Amino acid sequence: MCYNFYQQITRKLAFLLVIFIPIFNSIVAKDFPTNTTLPIDLDNGTNYTSCSSPGTKAFTFPVTCIGTLNSTTNQLFEINFRLDATCGSNLRDITCYIKSPSGTCVQVAATLGTTTNYTNSPTNRVDYTFRNTNGCLNKAPNYAAFPASVPIVSNANSQYGVFSTIGNLTTGFNGENADGTWTLYFSETASSAPCVTSASIGFGDPTVLNRTANGENCTNAIVWNGEPICASTLSKTSSTNMPGWTGSGFTGACQWNNANNNDTWIEFTASSTNVCFSLSGIVDNLQSIVVTDPNTDGDNNPCTGTNGTYWTVVSCPRDNIYTAVTGTPRNHNHCFTATIGRKYFIVVDGNGGAESPFYLSGISGFTTPPITCRADTTVCINAPSFALSGSTPSGGTYSGNGVTANSFSASSAGIGTHSIKYQIINNCDTFKCNFNITVNAPAASTTAFQNTKCTSPFNGSINLTTAATSYLWSNGAITEDLSGLAPGTYTVTVSDAEGCKATASSTVNNVTATPSASTVAGSNNRCSAPFNGSVNLTTSATSYLWSNGAITEDLSALASGTYTVTVTDAGGCTATTSATVNNLAAIPAASAVATNNTSCSAPFNGSVNLTTTATSYLWSNGAITEDLSALASGTYTVTVTDVGGCTA
Repeated sequence: MCYNFYQQITRKLAFLLVIFIPIFNSIVAKDFPTNTTLPIDLDNGTNYTSCSSPGTKAFTFPVTCIGTLNSTTNQLFEINFRLDATCGSNLRDITCYIKSPSGTCVQVAATLGTTTNYTNSPTNRVDYTFRNTNGCLNKAPNYAAFPASVPIVSNANSQYGVFSTIGNLTTGFNGENADGTWTLYFSETASSAPCVTSASIGFGDPTVLNRTANGENCTNAIVWNGEPICASTLSKTSSTNMPGWTGSGFTGACQWNNANNNDTWIEFTASSTNVCFSLSGIVDNLQSIVVTDPNTDGDNNPCTGTNGTYWTVVSCPRDNIYTAVTGTPRNHNHCFTATIGRKYFIVVDGNGGAESPFYLSGISGFTTPPITCRADTTVCINAPSFALSGSTPSGGTYSGNGVTANSFSASSAGIGTHSIKYQIINNCDTFKCNFNITVNAPAASTTAFQNTKCTSPFNGSINLTTAATSYLWSNGAITEDLSGLAPGTYTVTVSDAEGCKATASSTVNNVTATPSASTVAGSNNRCSAPFNGSVNLTTSATSYLWSNGAITEDLSALASGTYTVTVTDAGGCTATTSATVNNLAAIPAASAVATNNTSCSAPFNGSVNLTTTATSYLWSNGAITEDLSALASGTYTVTVTDVGGCTA
């Protein structure tokens, strides 16, 4: 079956729980435990003689989902097993080989075991991890240098060694399909042999980072996240803030160093409460301790303080770890309860100036996901569609609201926060992670206040409610609210700090009333000026303009005719009305009686007697009297005019 990598990758060994740091090139590191029933006593059965005659001391490993092995990122990079004398006999003279599903055999090791059987736990067993020679891993155990007896070891899971193989695991299987059954063969030449109590093989990226030049002091510590690294005390100098160092000596806790020598500093942050790691291939003169800064000085800087006495020790080195002969590669295991997110320091110190490279690997508490999603993103509703990228490893598929063909459309997704899934399939394994894309659009609402004026200055207004920070109205205004508006529809585009835009519209209506206006005309009864016609205007308006140019409310002294007025109220609204002044003046009556002239020469005696309602007279002979006398014979015409200027 294929492993689910949302779960912790575990090494199926009774003595060790290893969390691999995935390096996703062709495959994430995977371990496969043997499916052979354990333990198996290597004293029983037949020995391995060749790949064609493997014997019965064999352990099989069903491998799936690995695919083709290569020389870089997808290798058989590790073989693990435990030899245990408690269920067998001694710990010596063991040889082993590994065989691929294609039948390729590579020798792993020869004459495994020790020359002495130890009686105290855990030195009656030896745990092995075999890898290709790589940097600080090229050390073989010097079993002859182990002491005849070793005290019980405290604060440690077990011994653990990382040793190079005889055959090359990379070139030996390069290009083969790893899926299938792998077999680990054992043979022993002594009269008795131990049991194998656990076994597993690992595939993936064998990269070990070389950090041997780093870690000079606390300030310049190696920043570590649990991946396999090589480090070293070679050429390192002593540190003034060494844990337990008083400035002239050490406090002696946990059998820590009694001299301040060359040391290497490694810094890490715990990602779980259970932290375990192993320093392997290390000579006995090197010591290790795990400390944290209690921050009693309050400066939040773990690399400051009086000498090194302020450190809190969280994991002590093994008791009597330094009793073996100088140069014997040994292991220091540290396991402790950690605070998630707290920074810890591993300090490896050379006792008496010893210098050595060593291999450091995380066991637990250093998890790194095999897949990482792109960061959460905020976009605008009007943003153009964009290709999704930034998740690692690349080459996967995105899905979720607004996602089509690995591109995101904000307008399709809509306003809100959308969870987007990224998924990639690597061989048989499916990896998934999620991230959020938030689509924003600044809300904008308007309230219109109606105009009550017919002419400028208008008094309509719009109140805009929005969280946006900039505004552009259809009339060119850039203020949040508008005032002094004529009737009409106004549209605003608002933008927030991220450049997201929204639009809103509002209509200002005209709620003005036309001013009332009515007239009463007074008739003219004069035929000539001064006339006496009039018009009385009744209106709610405040200004007036008559067709004769008058600007008074009412008119007087009017001749007969039609008069039109335009009235305007305080809001500039107008109305028009008219009035007709009629002519009621009468033509004056006039009649004349002539008396004939009887004289042929002057003085003549003809006369005219005028009867009229008029009050003035003008005769054709220029007389202005009502009657005429002493007239010669002839015709006489009179124009009479009354008080209203009417004539006859």
